[in-house]
Amino acid sequence: MMTKRALPLTSHTSLGNSDRSTGFYYDETAAPCWTIRDIDWDVTLASAGEGGLPDPKILVDPDKRPPDVAHFMYDTLAMGAVCHGPSGFLQTKEMNDDPLVHNKPVNSFTNRETEQIELIGVEPFLLEIRLRDAGALIGCCDNFTRHAAEDGQLITGQNLQSTEAVCRSLEESLEES
Repeated sequence: MMTKRALPLTSHTSLGNSDRSTGFYYDETAAPCWTIRDIDWDVTLASAGEGGLPDPKILVDPDKRPPDVAHFMYDTLAMGAVCHGPSGFLQTKEMNDDPLVHNKPVNSFTNRETEQIELIGVEPFLLEIRLRDAGALIGCCDNFTRHAAEDGQLITGQNLQSTEAVCRSLEESLEES
């Protein structure tokens, strides 16, 4: 029997207050799906919102906190996130009430990458700054190059190019368990 894995997707219809439409990029879904299937896992695409995919701004709004993610760290062998996915960890706390990312190496889409694609001031916040403010130890690479970070069960990647590396680290983490 194949090991089952969920691939949560988040999206929104427009970028910030602009008229620029968005969604998730095909590669952001296809790359992890293919990698996960190549390592013989069964993948299910999942959405966190009712009637559609949620606006990522809810991930940092304390009144609209996402379901607790920290318990997965205790019930699951590993968790991974790529690009803007680590925004899901911003409101997540450890059992001692520290932010989940505090003093952990974490990668995410960088300020420089946001600037390069001309979305400074359009995106609701700069994820790299928010993660640093939560105490994450951010390690950045050149724009749009592969870079993944691992701290025990938490595995994160800087951008889409990091997806395969994050999936492979998740696989290795499970093999070691």
